Amino acid sequence: MSTMVNFDQFKQMVADHFGFKAEQLLHATSFIDDLGIDSLSLVNFVIKLERKYGIKIEMDSVWQLKSIGEAFEIFIQKYTAGKSPVRPAEIKHTRHNTDSLLSGQDGATP
Repeated sequence: MSTMVNFDQFKQMVADHFGFKAEQLLHATSFIDDLGIDSLSLVNFVIKLERKYGIKIEMDSVWQLKSIGEAFEIFIQKYTAGKSPVRPAEIKHTRHNTDSLLSGQDGATP
């Protein structure tokens, strides 16, 4: 996740995965109505994005996707969330330290 992905790059990923020309794809292009992409194919594309960019997109979100623009918006939300300066491991560690302080322990194991 070294650089931000813009809509044109996202369109190219969609085009490459599904075999379309990126120039044909617009923000409002419907996966189902305009491109004839079924839900299983869309899920496979989302899994590919998750693996490539280290993100997690909930399946509830995938089932509700209608357009390429909606998919891009969800992708960007998840992609930028992964760039947060605080990582989950740090949050867990911080919680542990807070719990130790509240219990009067110094964090050392007994």
